[in-house]
Amino acid sequence: MCDFNINNYLTKNYTTILEELNSKKKFLIFVEYTNKNFKEIKMSKMELLIKIILNKIIYFDGELNNIEFNKFYENVEDLDNKELLDNFINYFDNFNILNSNYYLIMFIMVVSFKNKYVKLRDINICKKLDYELLEKIECLIEFEIYRHFNSFFDLNLNRVFFKRLKECKEDNIKIIYTNEMISRLIGLRELFSLDLIDILDIKKITIENFYELEYLERVNYFLNFYNKTNNLFKIFLKIVNLKKKLKLKINDLIEISQLDYLDSLTDSDDVNPGIFCILDQTEINQVKNLSSEDEYIDTPYCDISNIFVKSENNNENDESFGDSNSSSESDGET
Repeated sequence: MCDFNINNYLTKNYTTILEELNSKKKFLIFVEYTNKNFKEIKMSKMELLIKIILNKIIYFDGELNNIEFNKFYENVEDLDNKELLDNFINYFDNFNILNSNYYLIMFIMVVSFKNKYVKLRDINICKKLDYELLEKIECLIEFEIYRHFNSFFDLNLNRVFFKRLKECKEDNIKIIYTNEMISRLIGLRELFSLDLIDILDIKKITIENFYELEYLERVNYFLNFYNKTNNLFKIFLKIVNLKKKLKLKINDLIEISQLDYLDSLTDSDDVNPGIFCILDQTEINQVKNLSSEDEYIDTPYCDISNIFVKSENNNENDESFGDSNSSSESDGET
């Protein structure tokens, strides 16, 4: 472990490093090692290291409750990299707040509309949904459910529709408009569940009670129903849009371009870029077999399985970062 050189390790292709850190345990060990050896890290490697760590935080959806990340933040002192971390924290915290509201509204909508829309019936909203399925649900809400909802209010006429209802003076026309509103409210009731109507704080009313209202009260009830239900869609679609914008900002912030770190890639104390992987016995045997064939005679096999060891005392087989008996000389053979 003590022989592992993080500066040399960061000369590897960053995609390889990201793949090697796909294990959450291994990633946490990597961050812990980084903190313990922080003073040895060269400034030319710092931004790349930070972006690798931030990329993995996104990869694990931020589900990494570990004190080592606070230590890492405190260790970073230069202003530029501190700003990088601060911007990430700001974006990521806001993204999580949006995400909480996003899932809450989506849960409410899927539960409410699943009886009306066959495509929603097989979706278990209590389980984690993948990105592709979430996009399908978003499209269904925006382009099918929301359009169907708007059809009840003749929004092609914009506010003229509600103005026409409010400014009606003739009693006979008022009766026609009242029956029209009742017909549309019945259709909307089939779309929205009673639970959702309660959540939106819309007063439940019978058809008989609706007729007993003064005409303008009927129109206002109909308008209030529209405003509260429409706001649900508008808020959800706005959250979807804001999430996409924030995700782009986060991706731009943590984007790694190997060309940006050419100086870092050549700034190594050793030709050995370091090892951060575990070879199982099958892979070791495959390499041994290859090295015994003539065409691979210039590629001798070197057993590096002890670079990362699995503690025999740990029932969970936790992965360890490096091995105190490994040396830079043995690491350098490939």
